[in-house]
Amino acid sequence: IFESMGEKIFREMEESYFLEKSQQSGLIISTGGGIVTSPKNRAVLTNSTYSFYLKARPEFLITRLKKRYKRPCPVY
Repeated sequence: IFESMGEKIFREMEESYFLEKSQQSGLIISTGGGIVTSPKNRAVLTNSTYSFYLKARPEFLITRLKKRYKRPCPVY
C-alpha cells in the first residue's frame, strides 16, 4: 500500500483501522512510529490507552535504516 498508493493513503487507512480497533478492549496494538502523525491517533493514545514508548539510540536507528530495506521496514 505504501509503495503503490503512497504514504497519504497508507496513513488514512492506518488511522481508520487504529481508531476502529482502539474501541475494543483487551487488545495490544503495536503501532509504527508514524501513528502519531495523526491528531486523532494522538488523542486516543493520550486519553484512552496505556502507551509504551520504546526508545533507541540514534546510532542504532541509523544503522537499522541504512539496511537494504525500503520504508516501511519489515518486522525482524
